[in-house]
Amino acid sequence: MNKIVVDSSAWIEYFAGREKGKKIRDIITEGTSIFVTGLIVAEVSTKFLKNSMPAEDAISAMKSLATLLPFDFQLGHDAAQIYVHERKTKSKFGLADAHVLAAARIIQAKVITCDSDFRGLKEATIL
Repeated sequence: MNKIVVDSSAWIEYFAGREKGKKIRDIITEGTSIFVTGLIVAEVSTKFLKNSMPAEDAISAMKSLATLLPFDFQLGHDAAQIYVHERKTKSKFGLADAHVLAAARIIQAKVITCDSDFRGLKEATIL
């Protein structure tokens, strides 16, 4: 079975029902194991709250569709290493991006994202 970490940008497209979101819906429903991290949940919630929209429905949907990965010492350390490495060539690659990529690498998963900062990373599929 395929494993996928769905990045916050992809979740936002999914909940907005846009064309990219429909592609994500297809991926989610094809028997793939879906994963998120607490940071991804926080980013999605922030987007909803900034737009004066209740985040509870989005959180509830993520709970029912995905498995929450723990944020442990290994993930924190791996994210830091990825961040430092990627920032050498990508000035906009953020610590949150590194966190998502580290989580995917730990569980040997792909990342589904709409974020171009993941361009060139073998684990990433950019929609």
